[in-house]
Amino acid sequence: MIVSAITAAFIIGTNSSLISFLGTHNLSRRKPAPGVDWKDGSEFTKLLIPYIFLGFTFYIFQNYLVRLLATFTNEPTIITRYSGYLEALKALGLIVAFVINSNKTPFLTEVVSYFSMNV
Repeated sequence: MIVSAITAAFIIGTNSSLISFLGTHNLSRRKPAPGVDWKDGSEFTKLLIPYIFLGFTFYIFQNYLVRLLATFTNEPTIITRYSGYLEALKALGLIVAFVINSNKTPFLTEVVSYFSMNV
């Protein structure tokens, strides 16, 4: 339960900071992206930190699910089947993410939809 709470807090905190960033910055797919580089200081780190934590979130959640699946049984064939289901669901999630992104969905709507599916 502690690991579940930590994983949930990590996912909620990371996505909340990204939603906050997108809510305060008016980024649009129709306008050219702002040039943000290492030399831009705090403007760069405002997006870099949530981006790094978003990458961590994927692996933390994946490891949490694998550990959770391993608690269901000690039978190797069943664990293998569950692992296959997990990989299939991850692939389905990636397909959904690409479909949402390919429809030129606004960034804030995109992040909110990913966040709601992740939770």
